[in-house]
Amino acid sequence: LLARTGADPIKSLEPVMNAETLCGIIARVSEVKLAESLVDYILALVQATRGDSQLQIGASPRAALQLMQVVRAYALVQGRSYTTPDDVKLLAQHVLPHRVFPASTSQETEFLLL
Repeated sequence: LLARTGADPIKSLEPVMNAETLCGIIARVSEVKLAESLVDYILALVQATRGDSQLQIGASPRAALQLMQVVRAYALVQGRSYTTPDDVKLLAQHVLPHRVFPASTSQETEFLLL
């Protein structure tokens, strides 16, 4: 950080793709297969947060939608046209904590804030 106090690195950024390419990639995300069983799995995870006594506010249906999109995008980046339960397991721990509110900031729920 101290080495960058003089010059603004943002000014030297160059685009890595054009808008058309980016829009094409975004469109491909929705083409990645998400099996109905994985949708059910995601909904069960979200529902479980809503009944968890450690949470004041559990994840909403929007959280489920966001998790589905992230799982699809991850599979695409991995070069796959399908998603797996392991994708959901990996990404839920990163997506859902941003969509819930802990009942307290005790040590037991501190992991949710990470």
